[in-house]
Amino acid sequence: MKLSPQFINSHLDQYHSANHIIVGYSGGIDSHVLLHLLAQIPELHPKITAVYIDHGLQACADDWATHCQRVAQALTVKFKVIKVNAVAAQGESPEEAARNARYQAFKDMMCQNDVLLFAQHRNDQLETVLLQLFRGAGLKGLAGMPTNIAFGAGELCRPLLDVTQAEIQQYAQDHGLQ
Repeated sequence: MKLSPQFINSHLDQYHSANHIIVGYSGGIDSHVLLHLLAQIPELHPKITAVYIDHGLQACADDWATHCQRVAQALTVKFKVIKVNAVAAQGESPEEAARNARYQAFKDMMCQNDVLLFAQHRNDQLETVLLQLFRGAGLKGLAGMPTNIAFGAGELCRPLLDVTQAEIQQYAQDHGLQ
């Protein structure tokens, strides 16, 4: 399989009529590749907003936000930073608190007929299934992450779930992505 704008576009056919395409953009290689691919699809480009969630947990969060903004500007896509309170509540792990805060922030910004895209890939899927297996999850938990799911007022899609991390890294190298 060759990772390309055409590949992503074919996975997003059902979202061409979406009002807004929100990309969960951490600034890491996975979300950078997804944003780069999307920015090359003329019919989707005007609908794209890259969103960086600042959990307030790392001293370098502002640097990451600046990096993300620069990349979005270079790709001429809209960009937004959302600051969340990711402090863990009693009995909640820091990772769970950050995920819950992040997901709530995305849900709050979703409107009807919006789609949120995450850059989770095949390796993430395998990790999720293994973690669920070790936790003793039932069949539902072992199914892993769905490609598409209702989310807030819109829908969440993970178009890279069938793509390996190696393919993402190769794409980034081929296109000189930092």
